[in-house]
Amino acid sequence: MTYLNRFFLLIACVAFLAVGFAPAQAQTSARIGFTDYELIIVQMPQYREVQTQLQTQAQQDQQELATMEQTIQEKFADYQNQSGVLSAEARQTREEEIVQLQTDLQQEQQSRLQALDRRQNELLQPLFNELQSAIDEVAAARGLSLVLSTRVSTEPVILFADEENTIDITTEVMSKLGISITQSPAGSGG
Repeated sequence: MTYLNRFFLLIACVAFLAVGFAPAQAQTSARIGFTDYELIIVQMPQYREVQTQLQTQAQQDQQELATMEQTIQEKFADYQNQSGVLSAEARQTREEEIVQLQTDLQQEQQSRLQALDRRQNELLQPLFNELQSAIDEVAAARGLSLVLSTRVSTEPVILFADEENTIDITTEVMSKLGISITQSPAGSGG
């Protein structure tokens, strides 16, 4: 589960608990808003910059890993060509060397994936902070008690929203962030 998915799931759980434990009297007067957090994030200009940086790093990593893999293949081919003339001890040493290189490659692949994930989180955090500030401002201006995310990754969180008692603030948040709306949010109401 990616950082983004965990973040959205945490938001949904906190929102659910907040609504579930609020006194019944407060629930009837609570103003609830919702927004498509992911739709907004992917339309932020900085998001495209982050994706470009991550793609560049991933391509560099892929090239370097391919070079390592090529080296292993060459050593294996060399081993196969010479295996008939090598002593048993030399064959074993070469086999161990090749196995170690394969292990090193797998560890390097894993390490680079983790580093790329950390870098993604590091680059996206300012966007999350900026988006959260905009949501906070719009929610305060609209007098909302609670704002929910409409989905977590591809899974919907809000399956129904009564248009009289809930407000979709996605377009307002996008406007606050200076994002032109290229895709209308589903279920827009308010």
